[in-house]
Amino acid sequence: MFKEGMFVRCPIDKEYPDDPRLFATGKIISVDEFNECAQIKFYDPYGFKKYFEYIPDVVDDAPLEMLDHCHLFKDSIVKYGRRDATVIEYKHKKDDLTEYYIQTNDTKEYLHVDETKIIASFFSGSANPEHQLENYEFQNPCWYLGRQIVKETMNVLDNSIFGFKELAGCKIYLKAFQLNTIMQCLQSEQCRYMLADEVGLGKTIEACAVLKIYLSNKADQKVLIAVPNALVAQWRTELLFKFGIIEGNNENGNNVQLIAVEQVHEVLAKQKWNFVVVDEVHNYLKSEKYYERVHALSVNADNIILLSATPIQQRQNEYLSLLRLILPDKYDDISLDDFTCLVEKQKKISRLAHELLDEIDSFKNEILPEVESDNPLDDEDVQDGLEEICDNLDSIADIIGDHKLSEMVEAVDTTSQDFGIYAIQVIISYICDNYQIERNIIRGRRAVLGVYPNDPDGEFSERKLEEVTYSINEEENFYENEAHRTLTEWIVSQQSELDAERIDREIKPILEAFFSSAWAYVSRLEEAKKIGASIPNDVFTSANRWLEDEKTVYKDLANAMDDVESHPSRLLKLINFIDTALFGEKIVVFTDQSETFEVYCDLLQSAFGDEVTCFGASIDETENEINIYRFQSDDDCKILICDKTGGEGRNLQIADYVVHIDLPWNINSIEQRIGRLDRMGRDVEKPVTSVVIHSIDTYEDQLFKLWNEGLNVFSQSLSGLEIIMNDINNKITESIGSDFEYGLYRLIPELIEESKSMRESVHKEQIFDTAALRFKPLYLQLKKLLSNYQFNENKLFADTMMSWASLAGFGKLNHQKDSSFVSFDENNFSLKSAQNSFLIPPNWNNYLSKKQNEVAIRVQRGLEERKERNTTHSDRMIKGSFDRDTAIKNDYIHFYAPGDEVFDCIVDNAMHSYRGMCTAFAALSSRLNNN
Repeated sequence: MFKEGMFVRCPIDKEYPDDPRLFATGKIISVDEFNECAQIKFYDPYGFKKYFEYIPDVVDDAPLEMLDHCHLFKDSIVKYGRRDATVIEYKHKKDDLTEYYIQTNDTKEYLHVDETKIIASFFSGSANPEHQLENYEFQNPCWYLGRQIVKETMNVLDNSIFGFKELAGCKIYLKAFQLNTIMQCLQSEQCRYMLADEVGLGKTIEACAVLKIYLSNKADQKVLIAVPNALVAQWRTELLFKFGIIEGNNENGNNVQLIAVEQVHEVLAKQKWNFVVVDEVHNYLKSEKYYERVHALSVNADNIILLSATPIQQRQNEYLSLLRLILPDKYDDISLDDFTCLVEKQKKISRLAHELLDEIDSFKNEILPEVESDNPLDDEDVQDGLEEICDNLDSIADIIGDHKLSEMVEAVDTTSQDFGIYAIQVIISYICDNYQIERNIIRGRRAVLGVYPNDPDGEFSERKLEEVTYSINEEENFYENEAHRTLTEWIVSQQSELDAERIDREIKPILEAFFSSAWAYVSRLEEAKKIGASIPNDVFTSANRWLEDEKTVYKDLANAMDDVESHPSRLLKLINFIDTALFGEKIVVFTDQSETFEVYCDLLQSAFGDEVTCFGASIDETENEINIYRFQSDDDCKILICDKTGGEGRNLQIADYVVHIDLPWNINSIEQRIGRLDRMGRDVEKPVTSVVIHSIDTYEDQLFKLWNEGLNVFSQSLSGLEIIMNDINNKITESIGSDFEYGLYRLIPELIEESKSMRESVHKEQIFDTAALRFKPLYLQLKKLLSNYQFNENKLFADTMMSWASLAGFGKLNHQKDSSFVSFDENNFSLKSAQNSFLIPPNWNNYLSKKQNEVAIRVQRGLEERKERNTTHSDRMIKGSFDRDTAIKNDYIHFYAPGDEVFDCIVDNAMHSYRGMCTAFAALSSRLNNN
């Protein structure tokens, strides 16, 4: 029974009115029961009829028998009064009004209304395929097949966990452990968490992902992101390119401010914020001023995410200080003694859980494989092993005294097919998840993902090291030796007067510069003199003599390269190594000194020509972007030189080698350099090889051995030790003041023992944290969800999307053969094809003016113009990919994915167009074939 205000699918085919093939969604204005017809109005609240001029405003006498009461598609944009809203869900009744749950786009308020209260565009209604079949309304099979492939992928998204669809559209690799973290942050009314993943697991990605989902479901929110000054550019890059979040005003009236922690003043810290993110909070534990400001931000924030190095329980004072930043109401009044008692109880539970996991591993890998009887339960060793496991389970249950846990333990059936192992693992997960000191600290561990390529489930490449060494001596490099001698004599003569402040202000910058280049060394000496350092004249004289010698080599590089051994300096040895050992490889070259950066840019470009490009603070922003894009996309561009900015969050995993011109004195900086290559998504079969050039029998040699032998940073990740690095930096400072010539050598054995002990402690915590996740049923379901989505997010899906796009109106696509790149151009849009399928194109002006699209187009055009200076390029075309891997590996390749207007308009059309819902195939019968 038709009623006024219902949405109906109405024929509008003037050419074939009795056998229509054109339909639109309209609303019943009135019903004439006597004449069995109705007046239908076709609304166009958003001005789309300009593409479909044949759509009438009204049909006055539409036969009731040709009308279908229809529902509006989910995610359709409708008008509720004067407000825009999105259809979230519907309840369709054949002979009664359809009810809708809608969400207002301005305030994100949820409303329950019937269809009479809303207005929708003429293409928003669903066709009933049963009725299409009855009316022989068949479409070409190409439409049907295309729709089915798109539908399989979108069904995974539409029926997945909260927020997954938003994340699927981001330029990130989706991992189950990250989804678990994101869900945990968003599951409660208030989000107050510390993300303390081990280095390389993507804390920044997780925080941005939480923020992305939060902002997509909220309106008029004030967000503050406070990070160290050195990381502001990196955060800006990752927010924009990976998540489409910009500084300032975003969608839904949300406002995002990104500032350096150093700029957080007292007034700002005491403002009310809806959401706050603070990075590197462990670095503020030693500074009362910054700690108090972060604490004030936390107190005044509704939601907060803090990013920190992984806290270590045995450093209880630091641990408690971090907890006070997350939950000040809970932990501000807890004394250190009381907190220590909590930690000791946690350690006892952790130890028992660790023993239990060892027993399970022993049972599965040692006892069961040796069983020879048909029924393993009859084997005495099996019985003893199960009894020992059950005894330990009972012990833990008795200590904890949790009724739910006791029930789970009692329900374990060791006579089952898997001997109750799965149930026991779920119990361990329950214990590790619920009996941590504080669940609001989330520790992602590399052990969950695997570290090396021989791990079949591994996500990270092996790390390797190649050393390039040279001697500083009178015979081989006279002037550098003279500069080194006078510098060493001056520092040794000052040792008794050096305090930590002076070492950090004067000595360390000079030493860092010396072991980089003569240009940097002379500049630091001059800077030190300006701030009052009393430096002997012979230090300046020898420095300038060394610089003049290096300039001679610089001016006559070609001849110098013909005989490197006659002048085996850092500069020539490194360039020679790149030329011979790294020929044809993609390499990233790092230096922390701006003067060294400028010199090596010139020298390497002189030596290797167009194979070299640069990224640094002294280079124009647009030029930097084009250079990164070229390195990521051009096979002929082999060498990228970076200064201290380190590429600012760019993805450099395409590189084969990371070359260190100089060694940072902060090991976290080395980890950050290597981390540009050693990240998830890199081919695990391809190792991350560090090339380190250093002098021997010098302070630099001591520093290299400290990093390499003491902490193994070039062969393995720091993995949980980052938080102790401030202590190590202090010891380095102390060694300069106490024994400059041999202090670090003496420190190495002590550091090896200390780090070994700390790694053992961290390892136990890792096992506890990892067990909470690995055996959790929800985590296993998340892995399954990702597997299903990634299975469908393949080349067939991309090809289908492009095929549908061509059929539906995007005309001929600019697609490179044997490539996953595709370009959409508004000038190629085919209005006739769009009319056949009701495809609504994106608003190209709005689409192309989005910040991330503006940057991508500017950079893409910039590189093309650099290569082909006389070619005219369209600024209305953007190159991108439907392939996630391709898009992630190149920051300036657009990602056509959920949330992107081009992607969404194609998917919406494929899912909702009546063209793909009903078809017929002719197939040869097997019976006829047999005859």
